Amino acid sequence: MQTLIQTKAQLVRYLKTINNTYRLAIDTEFKRINTYYPELCLVQIATTDSAECIDVLSIKDLEPLFEKLYHINTEWVVHSARQDIEALYHLSKRIPTSLFDTQIAASLLNYPLQISYQALTEILQDVQLDKSYTRFDWTTRPLPVNVVEYALDDVRYLLPNFKALEHELTISKKIQWLDEETKFLLDCKLYDPDIEQICYKTKGLARLDKKFQNKAIKLAAWRESNAQQKNKPRKWIMSDNKL
Repeated sequence: MQTLIQTKAQLVRYLKTINNTYRLAIDTEFKRINTYYPELCLVQIATTDSAECIDVLSIKDLEPLFEKLYHINTEWVVHSARQDIEALYHLSKRIPTSLFDTQIAASLLNYPLQISYQALTEILQDVQLDKSYTRFDWTTRPLPVNVVEYALDDVRYLLPNFKALEHELTISKKIQWLDEETKFLLDCKLYDPDIEQICYKTKGLARLDKKFQNKAIKLAAWRESNAQQKNKPRKWIMSDNKL
């Protein structure tokens, strides 16, 4: 069975197989070392029947994928969703309509705060997941088979985790709490950087004399704008100390 999709034709064929499935376990792999924005490399999707990796770097036209992901009826099941939503938002400029974040759900049920996917899966399913490739460079091509399997494991156990957590939330009458706690993740403003807000949070700016603060804010805004345009880390444009 194919587990790495690398062409648009393969993508379209795969999407047809999940056309009538609207609850999708989703994860992404991206690189964000020398860039301002995350560089999306892989999208992993699992249903109750299958798990696939989509090689985003090999497919120029991702619109068929976006049409499925952002369909009004599609519910995302993700563990710690913010960075995954952000990585996809940078390419699609869209936000999912429905989200179940298993990390947030677990926190509402008194599991350890910010529990990892691996730790939660071990608790709920008694499955120990490999952690060998947490620092892997996902721009590497071709992807080794064991790396693809590692990526697939990041979604294979999400739906069983979802079912267990949903059951616990329902019993404890906290299912509506989850909607409230995840609402902020479905606001596109979270993923469109507000230059003014970022500037006000610049390290050391609050300690400056008032007469210098306005100049510093303008300089920080220039730095942020340049970092976005060049897709480089802001400190590559100018360090906080120099600013």
